[in-house]
Amino acid sequence: MTTESGFLEQVNRNFDKAASLLNYPEGLFQQIKICNSVYEITFPLRHDDGRIEVINAWRAEHSHHKLPVKGGIRYAANVNVDEVKALAALMTYKCAIVDVPFGGAKGGISVDYKKLSRAEQERLTKKFAIVLANDIGETTDIPAPDVNTGPQEMAWMAHAWRMTSGRYHRGMVTGKPLDLGGSEGRVEATGRGCAVTLVEAAHDKGIDVPDATFAVQGFGNAGRYAAIEMVRQGARLVAVSDSRGAI
Repeated sequence: MTTESGFLEQVNRNFDKAASLLNYPEGLFQQIKICNSVYEITFPLRHDDGRIEVINAWRAEHSHHKLPVKGGIRYAANVNVDEVKALAALMTYKCAIVDVPFGGAKGGISVDYKKLSRAEQERLTKKFAIVLANDIGETTDIPAPDVNTGPQEMAWMAHAWRMTSGRYHRGMVTGKPLDLGGSEGRVEATGRGCAVTLVEAAHDKGIDVPDATFAVQGFGNAGRYAAIEMVRQGARLVAVSDSRGAI
């Protein structure tokens, strides 16, 4: 039996802290906290040189209290099942707090994605989608972009499911390219939401945003558009870092 990662422990500890303030039966909180379903998937990836690599991946559906469940899929060498479960739980809580009618989910593939060729990336993504085909759908579980995934990966997934089932349902994946039925502003939405939260927090702390400086760790879709929006608000960007370096 493996022990929980620090991240999952932290999520559960914060949940328990919040639950202690409410007068509900303990069994109800235990039911809410656990992941309803966790799929552990192993499949082969054929590299361009003919080499076969065994890939480990996971999809966690934290809460089926409202369907469909929804959450991103991240590609990272250090991703693990506890991280995926923790992120799925956070997605449930985020949806519940703002009364969005989804349960939380998350997916992860343990792979150094940036070292793969474009053809290898496509084979990896489509293989993962095909393996998940029976458990994914617009009424059950909707994947989305996350770390190292974006509109291209979502398009590959949608194509793989269409080839598998013979049908195309636009709602089976979010973060698609616009020409496949994606939503305008979807790419920028996470970063803009982060900036809105930062501005509100600054007001609560008495910080004058036009006189403030800020730094960004991670400069993908979220970090990049958060930085753009904060600059529009008058703040000054002084440092940026990503997986390749910092300035």
